[in-house]
Amino acid sequence: MISDEFQKPEILISRCLGFASCRWNSDIINNEWVERLKPFVNFYHVCPEVDCGLGVPRAPLRLIRKDNLILLFQPASGRFFNQEFENYVNYFFNDNFSFDGGIFCARSPSCGLMGVKLYNHEKNIVVAKTEGLFISLLKKKGAQFPLIDHGRINDENLRDKFFTAIFLFARLKYLEKNLDAERIIAFHSANKLLFMARNQTELRKAGKLLANLKTASLPAIFAEYRRLVLKIIFSQPRKTANINVLEHIAGYFKNELSAAEKRYFQMLLDGYRKGNVSLQSLKILLASWVERYQSGYLQNQTYFQPYPRQLIEESVSL
Repeated sequence: MISDEFQKPEILISRCLGFASCRWNSDIINNEWVERLKPFVNFYHVCPEVDCGLGVPRAPLRLIRKDNLILLFQPASGRFFNQEFENYVNYFFNDNFSFDGGIFCARSPSCGLMGVKLYNHEKNIVVAKTEGLFISLLKKKGAQFPLIDHGRINDENLRDKFFTAIFLFARLKYLEKNLDAERIIAFHSANKLLFMARNQTELRKAGKLLANLKTASLPAIFAEYRRLVLKIIFSQPRKTANINVLEHIAGYFKNELSAAEKRYFQMLLDGYRKGNVSLQSLKILLASWVERYQSGYLQNQTYFQPYPRQLIEESVSL
């Protein structure tokens, strides 16, 4: 199968997720997936509240709507912290350093990705759910990397999508720093089936674009190629697309498999279609055929192993 060597993604993470007891009440949140990721990524931990000068423990913050603005407010002190957060983001996150992903504390008024309570300042009631101020400011700064919180990372499908994305981001960053036509072609070839399961329209566009590698400016071609790959990465994986890819792979072995093996594959595929069989079960079966029949092209496909196998083995229940 493909090499076990992966570029290490650079991951921005909430400091309270296993790195320091820095929540408002001095708590720390331990997450098993953060621990399992540590050997394979470089973590950069932040706590905007502490880094902006608030102590531990501290009176809690909340988001409020006031005069059509969303403000970060500490009821106990009556202070607002929007300016401090803006200065923090502008100082620490310049355009010259890019992350490959982010893992944040769920529902935090600072770092929550969604579901953060937004209060009406006058009536002291929840009027909406939104994202934390730090996340909002990161996006305004131009952050476009994959994000997940410490709750959603426990969901098998969301975790698989996030892990796949961060390792693709890291590889793209490596390619951008080491521009070479052969490397780009090899990357595209190795990820072809993975991309096919995400967005076939953008995959076709990327393939046509790379046909011009020898006649056009390499930096310009790669910039457009990266844009297309990002669209693929952020596309929602669809079951019908995965079924097409699985059938496509099985087609490579139509002359080698017995009738019983073909029936077994179709039984599993039907189970996957109905939601009774995991995608990983089918990938494992097909990967065994790839190894048995030594299909060189398929052996290099990241569709079977989009991130380190230690994470795949742990992350997917069969």
